[in-house]
Amino acid sequence: MPAQKPFPVIIAAPKRFTVVPRAEAEMWNTDFETIQSGKYGNLRLHRLSLLLDTGSAAQELAGVGYDGSLILPRSARYGSHEKALDGFNWLVSTLFFGGLLFPPVSSSQLAFGRLTAEGYFRYVDPIGSRAAIQQALVEKLTNDAFLDELHSPLVVPASSIVGAYRRGRAVTDALGDKIDVGGLTIAYGAYFDGRFRDAMNYGWVLVEQLLASIWNTLFLVDVSSMKFGGRKGALKQVAGSANGTIEMLVQADLVDETTWQSLTAARKARNRYFHEGAKPNEDACRNCLRAAVRLVDVICTHAGVPTDLKGWTERLKVKRVAREESIRPASEVDWSQKLVYRTVPPLPGEPTWKGSFETFPDIRIEAYES
Repeated sequence: MPAQKPFPVIIAAPKRFTVVPRAEAEMWNTDFETIQSGKYGNLRLHRLSLLLDTGSAAQELAGVGYDGSLILPRSARYGSHEKALDGFNWLVSTLFFGGLLFPPVSSSQLAFGRLTAEGYFRYVDPIGSRAAIQQALVEKLTNDAFLDELHSPLVVPASSIVGAYRRGRAVTDALGDKIDVGGLTIAYGAYFDGRFRDAMNYGWVLVEQLLASIWNTLFLVDVSSMKFGGRKGALKQVAGSANGTIEMLVQADLVDETTWQSLTAARKARNRYFHEGAKPNEDACRNCLRAAVRLVDVICTHAGVPTDLKGWTERLKVKRVAREESIRPASEVDWSQKLVYRTVPPLPGEPTWKGSFETFPDIRIEAYES
């Protein structure tokens, strides 16, 4: 029986070197001399640590590599740059709702790659700078400057991701398909980076989507509960303004005072930004994101889905500024530099592979015809 051809995939590199061990024995314990000499074992860095069900009709799976890479199938669902980013950020937001905070995925992290049926993957064509660095690290093609990343990786056990994803999926399922779930992690990432305009833009869009959902599914759902009939059309007109919607939801006990205070402060800052050009500050963006997660909590509470509201809001207290990333234009590249090419060792599932390798019953990739 001929071997299964590798599957084309889209990969999002981690923003810092990360390991995702399945067990204690898989911890990254490589010493300084081994790393600096480039003699560290890298086969496991090409291996999947777990698979996650994306809930798509086509039964597509998302993968998480031992090296922290996120992997999606190169299918129609993720068949463009924008769709791929949406898919990865939906995944990151789902993990956030489940208790794990990762930065949003950006263009600099994307790469095309291939995945074998045995669960081993390779970066083939990096699109951005961070993906190129990750490829160099896992293929042992890098220099001392980037090797420093290997000394103190972020460790996220595979079991933690599985648990967070399970809890987070309950939240995203409760929110439905009219909420841009991925926008939350983009807003959080902008907030941590100090890009407050972007944080307010993405955050307030999410707030209005959540307000509309609460209005339509919790407030207007039972016409018989209105004081008297014939008012549904008028109430829909009230929902044309965020302020009107907020005040009506407060009166209906769907929004509490703390949420109202955050919404009001964020709405005023948003209006000053949109209409007067006043840049929103850190406090305004924090209020916006705090209001967003509290509205998520409202929807989940009424759906009977447990949440981690305290954890969601606690993560807003510390602003973290990430290293600036960029992709150099071709005009800035020194084309006089000599380039040296070399072959890379094969992975399990590739035709020239010889020898044993790690296998797991829950990681086996097969073709699926929708």
